[in-house]
Formats: sequence, C-alpha cells, structure tokens
Amino acid sequence: TAIWELPLAKWTGATGHASKLLLNGWQLSGIFTGQTGLPANVSNNLSSNAADRPNACGCGVPIYLSGYQSSGANQYLNPAAFVGIPLSPLSGKQIANGNLSFNAVRQPGTVNLDVSLSKTFALTERYRLRIRADTFNTLNHTNLFGLVTTTGTSTFGRLTQATSRTMQLEARLSF
Repeated sequence: TAIWELPLAKWTGATGHASKLLLNGWQLSGIFTGQTGLPANVSNNLSSNAADRPNACGCGVPIYLSGYQSSGANQYLNPAAFVGIPLSPLSGKQIANGNLSFNAVRQPGTVNLDVSLSKTFALTERYRLRIRADTFNTLNHTNLFGLVTTTGTSTFGRLTQATSRTMQLEARLSF
C-alpha cells in the first residue's frame, strides 16, 4: 500500500489563495496485491460420495495446460491427467479410493492494483468536502478464477469467472 500527498501547488509554482485552495490537498493512494493460487480439490462428480477423488494419470500428461488465458475456453486443467475409478452399481460410490491427494491442484495466481485519487476542501473551519475517485483492478488485468474441479462435467478444468475493472466516485461532507 502507498499514500502520496501530491505537491501540485509546489510543482506549478502557485502562489495565489484560490490556486492553492484548488491545488493543495490532493492525495494518491494505491494497493497492489499479488497472490499465488489457492489449493483446489478435484472430486468425482459421477460418484454418490462427494469426497471421492479420481486417480492421477501419472503417464507424463501435464496437469496444467499452458496458454489457458488465450484460449476462449479458459481450459486450465488437462482432463486427460485424471482417470476416473469405476463405480459400484449398488452404492454408486467408487470401488476404490483415488490416488489423487486432497487439494492436489492449485488455482492460478492473481495480480491486482487498486488506485484512489482524493481531494479535501476546507470550506470553513467546521465544514470539509472530500471528493474521491476509486478504481479497482486499475490496470484491467484479467484474473481468472472459478475453477471447476468436478470430473465428469463438460466444464471440468475450466476457469469460469474473471475480474473486471470497476470505478466509483464519492463526495463526503464532514461537519
């Protein structure tokens, strides 16, 4: 996080009361966040036991697909890297436990920058007016999330949600 009081009056050489009133008091702040991806648990959607997990292929097939952000499908996990286990016809559960560990995969990481620009006007000794503009995901960096981790679905391994840039304006009168 960072906060910077912008010295606009000093930079412009403003000396008059009106220009100092307009140029002093501007503040720029920001929050940068970079995170690795959270763990995710792959489960078998076809099993009647929601905790059942498939086997890892272990045959040299990569778990993660490169270029997932540029593909229109946002396919992050490779379905060929996971092997389903036969289900018992009586219980609907897997006949054996899968060898894939709990939280065996990680979702992609995120990078985000939020920025705020604000100005406080001292109207009188008692009244102050603050205007503020905030942008969230200022650089409009696409962070994909919403990983579908249930095998047997048509969207398995896809990232189904993305962040977008949002903005808000605020005016606050304090007295």
